Amino acid sequence: METPATLYLVAGICGFLASTAILAFHTGLRYGQGKIATSWVVINLSTALPTVLSIIVYKEPVSLAKAVALVLVVVAMLLLWKDKKLDEEAARSEVSTSASLADPAEGGE
Repeated sequence: METPATLYLVAGICGFLASTAILAFHTGLRYGQGKIATSWVVINLSTALPTVLSIIVYKEPVSLAKAVALVLVVVAMLLLWKDKKLDEEAARSEVSTSASLADPAEGGE
C-alpha cells in the first residue's frame, strides 16, 4: 500500500503551522504579563480536543491506556488551573500587603 503524496503535503503544512503556533506562544510568554493561563489551556486543548473528537466522530476504539491518558490530561489541566489560581491569589496578597506597608508620608500627594 502506497501513501498518497497529498497526505505528506497536508502533514507538512499541519506540522509547520503547529510549530509556528508553539513558537508564537513561547514568544508571547515574554509579553503576557502573567495572563498566559488562557493561552496555556488553549494549547492543551489543541491536543485533547482532536483526540476526543476522533473517538466520538470516527468511533476510534479506546483502550485502557488511552482512557488513562485522557483522564491524566484532564487532571493535568485541573492542576495547571489550580496552580494559576494560587499564583494569582499570592500576587493579590503581595499587592495588598505592599500597599498596607507603604508609608503614607512618602506616597501621599
